[in-house]
Amino acid sequence: MRSFRTAVPSRSHRRRASRPNPPLNSPASGKQPAPLERGFAWEQRTARYLQRQGLEVLIQRYRCRLGELDIVCLDGSTLVIVEVRARAYSGFARAGESVDVRKQRRIVRATRHLLMTHPQWSGYRLRFDVFCIDNIDRDSPAIHWIRNAFDGGGA
Repeated sequence: MRSFRTAVPSRSHRRRASRPNPPLNSPASGKQPAPLERGFAWEQRTARYLQRQGLEVLIQRYRCRLGELDIVCLDGSTLVIVEVRARAYSGFARAGESVDVRKQRRIVRATRHLLMTHPQWSGYRLRFDVFCIDNIDRDSPAIHWIRNAFDGGGA
């Protein structure tokens, strides 16, 4: 009877996990914060502003495979989905113009997923707002809150 040996790679042949260097614009590198970090900071500021305006913030950064919702809050009996858009320079396009039809569809799909996973909110009316911040690198950025920015198509 023959015996078969299976080849097991020795320790020297195994791949080692290496830590990538920090991105050039990460705080660890001493450069400016990454755009995602700046975006998150503006989402935090927006959430605080919405709370001061009387809205109850329920969720921030809801993520699913269908998309992401920046802020989910209640305004009385209305469930408000807020998309936060921040731009350093508005020479090409303003922040609000970046919420195109494709982005709107992703927001609506993520909202449907949210309502399936949180059925306690399915009875509320829906509103989709866009919170636009232009010229974020200046001392006084231009801020616009567009209520009912788009129709969710019965999400």
